[in-house]
Amino acid sequence: MRITVVGEHRLALRPERATLQVEVSFESASKDEPASAATRLIETLTPELEALRDAPSRPVSSFSVGAIATSSWRPWSDDGGVPPLRHAARARVGVTFADVRVLAAFIDRWAAVPGVSLADVAWSLTDERRADAEREVLAAAVARARERAQIIADAAGAGEVRFAEIADPELLGRAEGAGAGVQGDGGGVQLLAVSRKMGDGQGIDLSPDDLEVTARLHVRFDAE
Repeated sequence: MRITVVGEHRLALRPERATLQVEVSFESASKDEPASAATRLIETLTPELEALRDAPSRPVSSFSVGAIATSSWRPWSDDGGVPPLRHAARARVGVTFADVRVLAAFIDRWAAVPGVSLADVAWSLTDERRADAEREVLAAAVARARERAQIIADAAGAGEVRFAEIADPELLGRAEGAGAGVQGDGGGVQLLAVSRKMGDGQGIDLSPDDLEVTARLHVRFDAE
């Protein structure tokens, strides 16, 4: 007889990294001032980030500074006049922290600086820990599938089950319930990433929920 089951396992893990999105932006009637102000602020911010990245404890694991983008527009006038152009400059900075205390201190320092907006914090695992978690949940999902298949075989009066096929759900067809998982994505190993947007007054919760790593497989067995 042929038995097809779903093997699934979930693992909850505390986040190890926090990536903060920072936006540097300035607006002015002067064409050159916004870009100059953004450049000055980034030149102040970058050495601080380099020092945190290069410190022995590595509280910042990495950061990236995007190019400064400029734009111009003419404001709307209710009286039909032609107001002068407005000019703006913006740049995005992403900073990945390994120490939540340093993240909190960074937010306290930079949230009140004119021209700086703190957008959100995305929590994640290190690459090494995620790879370990993926191996763990996959192995557990396979073991769970075999356990379920053997229960079915025993109930049907068959013998010991033998693996015939193992695949992500979509690779064995769309059986009922296939493809369900974190973020509505299909099968395999999935990680639910947590992102917290800054609230009123630049406040943010620095105590995130656990991250969930899920493995979902379809497994076919033969049993005599």
